Amino acid sequence: MSKTFVFRPRTNTCRPAAHTVILGDKRLEFMVAYDECTDDPRGWSNIGTMVCWHRRYKLGDEHSYASTFDFWKDIEEREAEGDEFIVLDLYLLDHSGITMSISPFNDPWDSGQVGFIYCSMREHCKEYIGKEFDDLTEDEKLELYGKLKDALIGEVEVYDQYLRGEIYCYYWSLEEAGVVKASDACGGFFSLESVTEELFEGMLPTMLTFLSRRDVREILDQLMGTDDSFLDYKTIKRYYFELDQIADNTLHKRYPLIADDDALKS
Repeated sequence: MSKTFVFRPRTNTCRPAAHTVILGDKRLEFMVAYDECTDDPRGWSNIGTMVCWHRRYKLGDEHSYASTFDFWKDIEEREAEGDEFIVLDLYLLDHSGITMSISPFNDPWDSGQVGFIYCSMREHCKEYIGKEFDDLTEDEKLELYGKLKDALIGEVEVYDQYLRGEIYCYYWSLEEAGVVKASDACGGFFSLESVTEELFEGMLPTMLTFLSRRDVREILDQLMGTDDSFLDYKTIKRYYFELDQIADNTLHKRYPLIADDDALKS
């Protein structure tokens, strides 16, 4: 059987290009790329409210504060009624793209404070500590503060990824004699590790159904030698060493009566 392996190295600035493997009449294509259609994470179920002011960009959540003065006045009035808030500063760097942080960027020309992210300690107390806010000890209040602050920082980090466009998607397709036998595509992944894992979780069982274990191992081996900045090579290496176990599970699931056939497992 003729074999053709075409692995296309890419850098972050290159356009996506699919890796292609041709084995006789079978053709496998797969790729990881930036997801340009992902949802704004500020539409998720967040605990924080992100209020921003910028003359060019619409950032964070919808709010009615005309100025930082109005924002702090509202916070002070609500705290006078018995609530307590965690408020973190938000800074934006606008230079060849935008990025956000809770710390200053030390760039007086292209960066500055753009707003705040905040949340109510009373509102989220039961969820994070399991007690009513008025029943908390001082130590429990410190524990709650730390947990909520970490959650707010996490929301800023996710939103920063969204602003920088570092969210990923994958696509794969396997054809036999020009007919698509299986394919899948999914997006919205916030790490190369997670998108690579999801890609191979779906693709490997199909590969092991239509291709020999030896060919699949060779594909993974050669793929680890490429320079594709959109793939997490630690994840691929793990699948390479777990291939026998994955193959056996796949064969027992798809071909339970002949799963021990040496021809199938070769």
